[in-house]
Amino acid sequence: KNNKKKTFNKLKQTNYETYIPSHLEPINNLKNIIDENLKAIEKIEADILEILQEEKDTEQLLKQLCGKTETKIKTIQQFHLIKTTILAYLGYLYKNKQVEIKTENNTLTWKKKLTN
Repeated sequence: KNNKKKTFNKLKQTNYETYIPSHLEPINNLKNIIDENLKAIEKIEADILEILQEEKDTEQLLKQLCGKTETKIKTIQQFHLIKTTILAYLGYLYKNKQVEIKTENNTLTWKKKLTN
């Protein structure tokens, strides 16, 4: 996720006449879209850290995060896509020493790292 933040911030500094996003019509200014995306990333990170005040396994986290964001999983493919996305966030948070990982009884659990 950190690379995405870097990319968004780098794009904010550009000044092209037209931008062609992959899922939108061509636009003249990316700032609002970038700000919305950065805000969404930071909100998900904050939600994950809030949920991980208590130790959770990945699927417990997924269930609580989907409840918090009112996301309804309707297919197996959607479940795996969301789970993979959450694992990417967890990897980023772990790399940045914001969460800790523990394995016990063949289960991987996550918890927000306590700050000193």
